[in-house]
Amino acid sequence: MHNMNQDILIELKTARPMSFQRRNKTLESQGLCSAINSTILDLEVRQRVRKAKDKNTFTLAVERIVADLVVSAYAVESRWAYRSLCNDKFAGELIKAVTFRKVMGLMLVAATLNRLKAAIKVIPFMSQGDYLMLSTRA
Repeated sequence: MHNMNQDILIELKTARPMSFQRRNKTLESQGLCSAINSTILDLEVRQRVRKAKDKNTFTLAVERIVADLVVSAYAVESRWAYRSLCNDKFAGELIKAVTFRKVMGLMLVAATLNRLKAAIKVIPFMSQGDYLMLSTRA
């Protein structure tokens, strides 16, 4: 991280926060989320079957995370998105920290994302704690 390219640092400073507010509106976005969801579920190793309620939450998490990443991928100023990893930053959200981390981990294993884990020392505009900086793979 110490030799971070200056252009990437500028992009990271203008990264979009992940809000989890976007939903699928087109057949293309529904297909993309479905494909990603199927891919990461095939990679997942579970000891027990996920409950129906938890399956719905997981699918919703994939949809909202992918939506934020797609918006960032097409942004002019930065192709990066970020999200705080602090548990308290997920309070009141539909997607909880555990589900977010699980989806992100599986998407990274599936090689659908670039990741840069950043700390306040590296990215000075961040207020506190660790953040996960993400961009979609080109």
